[in-house]
Amino acid sequence: MGNTDAAAWQTGNALAFQMLREIAAGSFEDMAYEDTYRDGRPQRNVVAAYFAKLRDLQDTRCDMAFAAVLTDYLAMNMHAGEPDIAVTSGRFTQPIASQVRP
Repeated sequence: MGNTDAAAWQTGNALAFQMLREIAAGSFEDMAYEDTYRDGRPQRNVVAAYFAKLRDLQDTRCDMAFAAVLTDYLAMNMHAGEPDIAVTSGRFTQPIASQVRP
């Protein structure tokens, strides 16, 4: 891996952890898919904002690093018992209003 590869990897990695920290610091009610929690407000779609940042970088190496962090994070959490895909996938069938903050 050359210096530019390492720098791109670090950029994608940093964005992934920045996103995870932003989600952890945010309100579940603002980010929930189900309207019951949001009281009719648009969902705060943090992930879409980070996808836009990655798209602006136009570097698949950054995308891969970002995805590697999320794959690890999701796998770790899902194998620890959360969430049950069979149960939750049926809840996410309708489009919802989302708000993407830069």
